[in-house]
Amino acid sequence: MTLKVTTAPREGRQLEMQIEVPKERVDQELRKAAAAVASQYRLPGFRKGKAPYHIVVQQFGLANLYGEFVDSLGDEVYKEALAQENIQPYAMAALENVTFDPLTYTLVLPMEPLVDLGDYRSVRVDVPETSVASDAVDEALDHLRVEHASWQEVEGPSAYGDMLTTDVKSVIAPVAEGDEPIVVLDETDWDVTPDAENPMDPPGFDEALIGMQKGETKEIVLAWPADSKSINAGKEATFTITVKQIERYQKPELNDEFAALVDAEAPTLEALRTKLGEGLQASQAEEAANAYATEAIDALLKVATLEYPPAVIEDQLDSMLRDYEMQLRQVGIESLAGFFEQTGQSMDDFRESLREQAAVSAERNLILSEIIRAEQLKVSDEEIDARVAEMVQIPDDADEDALAQFTSMQGLLKSSYGRALVSNDIIREKAVARVQAIARGDELPELAAEVEPTAEAAAEATSSAGADEPSATESAA
Repeated sequence: MTLKVTTAPREGRQLEMQIEVPKERVDQELRKAAAAVASQYRLPGFRKGKAPYHIVVQQFGLANLYGEFVDSLGDEVYKEALAQENIQPYAMAALENVTFDPLTYTLVLPMEPLVDLGDYRSVRVDVPETSVASDAVDEALDHLRVEHASWQEVEGPSAYGDMLTTDVKSVIAPVAEGDEPIVVLDETDWDVTPDAENPMDPPGFDEALIGMQKGETKEIVLAWPADSKSINAGKEATFTITVKQIERYQKPELNDEFAALVDAEAPTLEALRTKLGEGLQASQAEEAANAYATEAIDALLKVATLEYPPAVIEDQLDSMLRDYEMQLRQVGIESLAGFFEQTGQSMDDFRESLREQAAVSAERNLILSEIIRAEQLKVSDEEIDARVAEMVQIPDDADEDALAQFTSMQGLLKSSYGRALVSNDIIREKAVARVQAIARGDELPELAAEVEPTAEAAAEATSSAGADEPSATESAA
């Protein structure tokens, strides 16, 4: 039986679809539902399953019988309507309403985005100049010196921040004749670091250590203030301090020995400077290329016209949340929901905070997708094979855990799913590279004329597309 389907466009690249189910089909479903209900319940005067249709309707009500099949029938007629009208939605439809007499389903379908690139090949963006600042290598070298800094024994007077190995004894003199002196401190090989901002108790102890030299012994009298939290508040003691060693946290000298320590492949300071400069140049060039690609895509957005349904943004938000959850798992947090529960945050609020960023990302992705189509970009099996081989190459120094990870990755990348992921990465890289070439004004290959699909191909695409469409009732749930 042919369905009566009416459609009307809605704002935001959506389509309203009303599906009216023929009365004969509804009657069949009602009688099937009544028979199923009658087989489950015993009605007065009738054996199970033997009550006539009108009695079942009287006992259970027509609305309850509709409830037995309205969802499953909705799935069926939705798929039939898509095939009948040759409609291919972008994502799941939303069931908006169901009315009876006649039985009519009203759904809202998100449709495929429309992207008109306009005169995109005329877009130009100036290429930024990149250069390594003259002091950048010096800063990089200083960072390396900080990383390789260590405690070194020094000669000469001590200073704040030095680590002194000391013998310290402090004694409070007896108050009355015949009393024993009170030993407050008696430490051997005590490592102490004088600190001007956070001095030790009693006041003056840190200061007394400054200027002492290895092998020197000093005797001083210090007192604890009356308001000190020490049990010796208000008392004074004689401190005998002997410095046995002075160490200072020092950065290594900039010389060939330091260069060899940092990088065996750059055994001289000059070689290390050159290598650091090349690395900084490569890093800045990569950052500049990424920034240029983004600027070029945004320039294409300005001349393009985009129409897309809200589902595009929701898909992008889902993707961003999956990426965030993956990052959390890498630091030992099992789930996004658990993270928000622990931190007292709202998943909905966090999702909403990403909406503006998601809209920008989604539009950039739409531009790249259309560039792939318009520029007729392809990925060959050979390119996928080469990328997979590069990704699964096991380092010679891989330990057992790393070897297991590489083996697992090999299995994934060699599967059809893994190859599809690799293919997506490669085609995206090609699209970004083509956008950059357009923005620079590079000479581009001529595009072949697009071939219109034959009627047979269109029919085949239509029939295969309808088989796996999402159900209307699933989206309503």
